[in-house]
Amino acid sequence: MVRHPRFLLYLAVCGLILAAPAQAGLKFYQATTVSLMLSDNPLPAGQPLTLTAVVRDDRGVPVAAGLVQIQLAEAPEGPWMKLEEGPPDAVGCFRLTDHTLGLEAGSFYVRAWYSGADTSSMCYAPGVSPALPLVITSPTEQEEALLLGFVAASGNGAPRLGEGG
Repeated sequence: MVRHPRFLLYLAVCGLILAAPAQAGLKFYQATTVSLMLSDNPLPAGQPLTLTAVVRDDRGVPVAAGLVQIQLAEAPEGPWMKLEEGPPDAVGCFRLTDHTLGLEAGSFYVRAWYSGADTSSMCYAPGVSPALPLVITSPTEQEEALLLGFVAASGNGAPRLGEGG
């Protein structure tokens, strides 16, 4: 007669562990953070833009598995349109370089979406960056910005004869 139910529970757990298949490995689940950086903002219409997404786990270690998607929308809540997709590199970055958006002047939003990944020892959770506003300016807005605070002057700055001393 066994009087120690905890001992029986211990034996049962040990039996389950020892009876588990040798191929079953321990999996760790890791939260991720996704950030996005823009090379220019505001951006003149028709000019290329570089977008860089960075995926890190909750300890700040780069994640080099899964897929990153750069997305664009007209409102911060979407609907979101895929611009480009690819895997992060060894330092957790996915870059969309010199991408010409072909958008007319206005306000837009961009974000990075991470699919998550299941590697042999780690499961990385999906994640999404905050939606960043992106302003596309028209050529007339650019010219007006250059004229703002501009003082017209003539000559080379040297004093004229008869002026000054």
